[in-house]
Amino acid sequence: MQGARFRFSAAFFCASAVSFLSSVARADLEWRGMLVEKDTPRFALVDTASGDSKWVQVGGAFLAYSVENYDADKQVLTLNRDGTRIELKLNAAAATPPPEPPTDDTAGLYGMPLAEALANRGDEQLKALLDQHRGAVLHRDDLVRRINAAQMAPADANSANEEKRQAAIAAMKAEAQKTDSEVAQLVDDITKLADQRRKRPNSSSGK
Repeated sequence: MQGARFRFSAAFFCASAVSFLSSVARADLEWRGMLVEKDTPRFALVDTASGDSKWVQVGGAFLAYSVENYDADKQVLTLNRDGTRIELKLNAAAATPPPEPPTDDTAGLYGMPLAEALANRGDEQLKALLDQHRGAVLHRDDLVRRINAAQMAPADANSANEEKRQAAIAAMKAEAQKTDSEVAQLVDDITKLADQRRKRPNSSSGK
């Protein structure tokens, strides 16, 4: 019987130790924020003892803990450390969550799409160049429409009028060619500047 009592006491001691470690872990760890990006929730975890913090998602890790599950109905986040599970409730009132990690929405973008993305972020120089490019493209397209319409019109029986019409068409063609060169130059300038901005993100303000 004494052996049985000893085994019971040892088992009780182990269970108590696990409970104690779990309660310590629960006290040191806090879940302070949550955001959903592309239908994937991320959680702001903070180690109050060390001050370390990190945004993680299910399957990720924070310190020695793996993020095992998120129960949206119960609003419970389950972490696992060496087989010991702990459950955290959102403690949004404790403190401000750590800053959201920066995301690079320009990854995989090049040329004009990259320039548009950087302009949307607030790059004033790229925005001005893109506006200039759009204006030049609109002007060129308008010239092309007018040239096509003039060329499709029947010839004027009056030779003097016809000569003026042909001269006007030639002038529009020359202007369209010049505008087309301006558009190409703007595209080149914009793509080069966007590439420089990607390499030196601190200059994205264009100032």
